[in-house]
Amino acid sequence: MHVDKSERRKNPRVFFLKNEDVEARLQMVGGEETFFQALVKDLSRAGIGFLLERTVPVTIRPGDQLVINQIRGADAVDFLIAATLKVEWVLDTDILDHIGFGCSFLELNRDAQAKLDTYILA
Repeated sequence: MHVDKSERRKNPRVFFLKNEDVEARLQMVGGEETFFQALVKDLSRAGIGFLLERTVPVTIRPGDQLVINQIRGADAVDFLIAATLKVEWVLDTDILDHIGFGCSFLELNRDAQAKLDTYILA
């Protein structure tokens, strides 16, 4: 069987290693003011990937909107605080310790987008 290992993503990304512990405090938009913590897995011009511990009592679904309230462990990306995100996909499989989910940025202002571009390409 042939496996194509070419990169299919449109945007380059920065991956954060587990020992870097880059963590975001997120808030669900609408409804109750639900805050929760998630590890930042990767970051690209288009969005951000997270890992959520199974013990966190929150349900994430594609289409949900979130706001980044805080980022710890990566001072260089604090310009993303207050960014609004849309959940694009969720990977929730019992054999994994975490739930993975990926979000796209919604209405990232020009200054934050320029800083993000610089961070990604550095």
